[in-house]
Amino acid sequence: MNLFENKIDCCGCWACVNICPRKAIVMLEDEEGFFYPKIDEEKCINCDLCKKVCFYKNGYANIADHVESKQVYALKHRNLRVRQESQSGGAFTALSDIILDNEGVVYGVGFAENFTVLHKRAVTKITRDEFRGSKYIQSRVGEILKNVKDDLDADKLVMFTGTPCQVEGLKQYLGSHKKIANLYLVDLICYNSSSPKIWKEYLSFLEQRDSENIVSVKFRDKKFGWRTCIETIQYKKNIRNYDNFARLFGSRLIARPSCYSCKFTNTNRCSDITIGDYWGIEKSIPNFEDSLGVSLVLINTSRGIELFEKIKESIEYISVSLDSALQPALKANQSMPINRQKFWEDYQAKGIEYVIKKYNDHGLRGKIKSYLKKSNRILRWWSFFKNSK
Repeated sequence: MNLFENKIDCCGCWACVNICPRKAIVMLEDEEGFFYPKIDEEKCINCDLCKKVCFYKNGYANIADHVESKQVYALKHRNLRVRQESQSGGAFTALSDIILDNEGVVYGVGFAENFTVLHKRAVTKITRDEFRGSKYIQSRVGEILKNVKDDLDADKLVMFTGTPCQVEGLKQYLGSHKKIANLYLVDLICYNSSSPKIWKEYLSFLEQRDSENIVSVKFRDKKFGWRTCIETIQYKKNIRNYDNFARLFGSRLIARPSCYSCKFTNTNRCSDITIGDYWGIEKSIPNFEDSLGVSLVLINTSRGIELFEKIKESIEYISVSLDSALQPALKANQSMPINRQKFWEDYQAKGIEYVIKKYNDHGLRGKIKSYLKKSNRILRWWSFFKNSK
């Protein structure tokens, strides 16, 4: 038995799994590598908690302290090393430092074995640092929502960071929890959540092709500039750079089906604070632009204001208008590519190497090929012109 009729009606937030009192729900991987809930009817007691916790069925959870006029900032951490190791301006580190300095707990996204992307719990800055940086894969939330509840029950200060649908899933799971005042919610400006299966297959393909084991990965390496999407793959003996997965991510061909009808591509956020890259800063406030990156921060609630006030000593910031800071992911859904079905048919039939080559010719490798072809044509034309004199 399923909780949904169409896959576009499930974002994979895991709230239903966490709330089930009989552990009658498991998340099963589909042919595209995304996880969906499945109910074991023999264990189910028809309590309907799984349906009540689903915001696709019941709408958003209310946020009582939403500010009437959203505060929006461009932000840079004062510590250059923090910015170098962060994906944009270091907003996540500044916010989470406050929590950890007060013996709290930070939840974010890191890696497990074989670079599986999942939500983790951190009580130290060393562990928290793993959560920095972009990870374009949909993370496995697992039963981490129960851990959040346990920490709140233990009177701990908690900060949970994730995509908007993951944050909303946690809110629905906690409901009117009496210790909710100790929780700070931070959501990311999300463009889509990509297939964990394609990610796993991609890394496996690189290891086989290059005959080396991968020891670390960066989705966007700042040594190429914070605007670039160049992957750095570190092997035991070598370091190589690609843009294959980044191109697939940008194409939206490997996004979860629900991403094409996302409920959060607007400024009506579900969190206390929204953070992301400040794309377009070179146009809106060029004097604040920085090669190490700048964060865009939206303060959505009075609790968000309270937390932001505590980080001001560690950051440089400028107040900006919401209109000047709007990005595509804050304005409208991105449509499903017309060739998405063909992509997955090609992948199932011919594998990861084939689809990388077929669908990424417009990427870095394709641009180099195009440049070389153009250069060769110019040389041939010049040779013909010279010899015809």
